[in-house]
Amino acid sequence: MSSFKPIDGSKEDFRKYLDRTGVMDALTKVLVRCKLDRPENAMEYLLENFGENLKNKDIIARLESDLYEARNEIEALKRELSSLRASDNVNESINSNDRSYEDYDLSNRFDDLRTSEQ
Repeated sequence: MSSFKPIDGSKEDFRKYLDRTGVMDALTKVLVRCKLDRPENAMEYLLENFGENLKNKDIIARLESDLYEARNEIEALKRELSSLRASDNVNESINSNDRSYEDYDLSNRFDDLRTSEQ
């Protein structure tokens, strides 16, 4: 007679849930590290290292959020820079037109002065 007992449905459903949510994978990784490290207090080791996975996920989520915000800020700054450059080009164009007008105006005045002196 065999001592094998089939797993009942609720236990199997729970196992599938743990597998689907990543708990089994994280637990397996911590158990493998525990086997390799052979700490004096295995329970403490498991608790400390299992919590590290959660801390890492929080850190990664925060860093991803920071990266997203930084990329948005970079895009906003690029748009602002383009706008300022376009505005600067318009101002240069206006200033160059003003200079040519001033140059024209001064040369006309100079010519007028010459003719009036003669």
